[in-house]
Amino acid sequence: MGLELTDSGFDFSVLCEFRGRLIEGKAEERLLSTLLDYAKKEGLIKSRGRQRTDSTNVLSAVRELNRLEMVAETLRAALNELAVVEPEWLQKLVPAEWYKRYGRRIEDTRLPNTAPKREAYAKIVGEDGFFLMDQIDASDFSEELNALSQVKALRIAWTRHYNSDTPSDPSDDGSTVIFKTNAEVKKSSIKIESPYDIDARYRTKRDLSWTGYMVHLSETCDEESL
Repeated sequence: MGLELTDSGFDFSVLCEFRGRLIEGKAEERLLSTLLDYAKKEGLIKSRGRQRTDSTNVLSAVRELNRLEMVAETLRAALNELAVVEPEWLQKLVPAEWYKRYGRRIEDTRLPNTAPKREAYAKIVGEDGFFLMDQIDASDFSEELNALSQVKALRIAWTRHYNSDTPSDPSDDGSTVIFKTNAEVKKSSIKIESPYDIDARYRTKRDLSWTGYMVHLSETCDEESL
């Protein structure tokens, strides 16, 4: 029995755990055989028939952002989510200048147009993000806040795009926040293209590039079945 098109399906963790058990029990051939037997029974494939599998691109419903826009919008999204869950706590925490800095969607604001100014802006955003995450961890409801989707996106983005060095001298209460270079970011195994869809990835297939997903499809190729 098939699922309705509107069915939300199962959580990805269920599939991940299921695949792990299949590999551990060396039962992947049993699953494939069961699937093929069912397909034959339904007339979808036949013995010695031909099939092929290919992939197609699926676009994510998000805007394409450059790195600077992405980190700032990720912080803005986290602030908006926190404002719904813990508005009083956030209001006491947030400096006044943050309302101007993150009050509008970042792609709708005018960002610095010179390299030194953009680097300085990226550093400020990075410091703001680290400050917010530290305050979340120090709060009485850190577990609840860290479970929020946009806060998770914030931590993923900051891990990928920033380095934070704490001074070894105890008398120095400052820390150095560094916006990673493009080369450093490309080496990162943790990726996020938008805070609004943390599973979407930048993908390339031959001469086509997109942000989203890749879906694999299989079909029969027998002439009489066309």
